[in-house]
Amino acid sequence: MINIVFYICFVLFTSSCANIIMPSGGEIDKTAPKIISVLPENNSLNFNSNKIVITFDEYVKINNASSINFFPNIEPPPIIKTEKKSVVVELTERLKNNTTYTINFNNSIVDLNEGNVFKNLKYIFATGEKIDSCKIIGKIIDLKTNIPQSGVRIGLFKNIILSDFDSIIKTTKPDYFVFSGDDGEFSLSNLENGNYYLYGHKDINKNTTYELREPISIPTKINLSTVTQKNIYLFTENDVQKNVILDCFTKNIRLDSVPTGRLNLMFDENLIKNKNYIGELITNDTTFLCLKILNKITKIDSIPVGVYQFRMFKDENENNYWDSGSIKLLKQPEEILFYEDTVFIKENWEVDLVIK
Repeated sequence: MINIVFYICFVLFTSSCANIIMPSGGEIDKTAPKIISVLPENNSLNFNSNKIVITFDEYVKINNASSINFFPNIEPPPIIKTEKKSVVVELTERLKNNTTYTINFNNSIVDLNEGNVFKNLKYIFATGEKIDSCKIIGKIIDLKTNIPQSGVRIGLFKNIILSDFDSIIKTTKPDYFVFSGDDGEFSLSNLENGNYYLYGHKDINKNTTYELREPISIPTKINLSTVTQKNIYLFTENDVQKNVILDCFTKNIRLDSVPTGRLNLMFDENLIKNKNYIGELITNDTTFLCLKILNKITKIDSIPVGVYQFRMFKDENENNYWDSGSIKLLKQPEEILFYEDTVFIKENWEVDLVIK
């Protein structure tokens, strides 16, 4: 009997050991690192240090060092490294006198374990008595969809030959750049007054230079003296829409047993006078119908019930389709205007759109 009892106890003991559950590791950390100290202080004047130390509340690392940039450029570039909970910048080159410098870390600093990003950190200092305060702000938008774009590189060149822009953006990083936020907004701050070329580029393959089929904008010259607001519109070169637009003039849509409504387009005469606009009614990112805008009032019958957007483009060369731009020729794409509100077509209803 003693042996039987011992055997049962042994079985129970080993069985319970086999079902031990490891303790939970707790909730995943989703909080970005927090700055504890900065030496020398951010926005320092008469800067003469050869090292900058930014300390966080947890261990950090540099992710994608190529996204860090210095403006004005410093050659050879400073050494950037991490030491436990700190990011250390070692300045090995003599700096210019009476100059404002910006180190833009963009989204390169992340915590060691979960990769939470400290977004858009800038360290600014001046070797003189003042910090430059000029600024360019705006939003970056996809021209064809009118949707703000996040994560797009907004670049500045200070001294370039504009006619060489096509080759420059394929081989050279801009002098200064930031990335647009979640809402497409951007801010280039602490700039010296003067002339700049501003552009946007969606760097799809993350190699910092432009390649064909990546969304881009034509550069805009900015004569900066205080604060300038400028939106940037992206397009894709060689984006041919010929077949889409030509088809929509002649498409014959069967509407048997489909509930429909009516749309009345009313245009401001000054907007369309002596201009060749083509309008598009869009649903599910597809052009449902298009028309040449010839009169102040255009009525469209038998539109299937649904949700639509309306846009119109200026057909400069009268070829009946939208023409993209060219970086090589510095040619802007044809202008596109959007009716901002969504258009709801309801059965047997008339909808009036006033377009100014």
